Amino acid sequence: MNETTVVIFLLAIVGRLSIFKSSSLSSSDFAFCRTKKKEKNRGQRIGHKDLHVDGKRLTFDSRQLVVAIRLYWQLELVSVGIKVLETLEALNKFMSQGSAFRKSTCLLYIFEVSKFLLDCCHLNLTYSNRKTLENFLGMTRTYLDLAFPLDWRFSISGDFVSLKETDLSVNLQEEIINFNVKGNITYWTSGRVMMTCLGSRKPLSLYDKILTGLQWNPFWKSFVENFWNGCSKDVYVALQNALQDTFRANWRLPGYISPHSFVYLLDRLFSWHLSHSESFSLQDLLWNGLPIFTCLLLQVQLFRA
Repeated sequence: MNETTVVIFLLAIVGRLSIFKSSSLSSSDFAFCRTKKKEKNRGQRIGHKDLHVDGKRLTFDSRQLVVAIRLYWQLELVSVGIKVLETLEALNKFMSQGSAFRKSTCLLYIFEVSKFLLDCCHLNLTYSNRKTLENFLGMTRTYLDLAFPLDWRFSISGDFVSLKETDLSVNLQEEIINFNVKGNITYWTSGRVMMTCLGSRKPLSLYDKILTGLQWNPFWKSFVENFWNGCSKDVYVALQNALQDTFRANWRLPGYISPHSFVYLLDRLFSWHLSHSESFSLQDLLWNGLPIFTCLLLQVQLFRA
């Protein structure tokens, strides 16, 4: 395959409608016909001094050809990617009354595409495109409401359990945790983050960031340290202390833990107690857990009022 054939092929994949070799140019210079104003503007964005525009004809050497091809496919990748995301968004809205498994799958695909485009180092995103992709990425944070529903019966199907264990699901949950732990972590954030950690793999890369955000609360900080590094008994005691501290806090203030997160963590506390105790009496439930749970239900009623 000679040089001319290679260049013609490269021009063809860029989408040129008419390609020819000009007799007035050197062997490394090629000209092609411009039939669309949009393509002309796209070529002029290369910004090289030796780029020449003559009417509908644009000429440049092989180095500018590489730049033009790269720019063309960067724009195509972003354009097609956003169209894919818009289609997935429409599909997600269409399935608003569908199963949690299908809606979760759709959100995972939205996360995969938007995260890839935002993190791709070869793309020079415009401000508008970046904001659009960030909005799509923000949409995927509702995944936790599906992965940890208020009605827990929806989260125990075989398909859903398998979906939550996939790398894509774990990556999305880590992305949500990373978003939540920016700055100081409130009771609300603590509950949300630890509910996610207990229901999935430990986000090892975020350990230091979570610990730094919990410097203000020694009980939650101790629980995180024990959860990452300690034995089950230490984790149980630390979680019990953290929940007791949270329960004593003023729930009327902003940043208080959500009933959803509190009940989930309380359920995990009971599960650990059952699995590490030879017996679990009604007295244990009444004295250790039921008063907190009853007061929590009263708080939920006040929230609704």
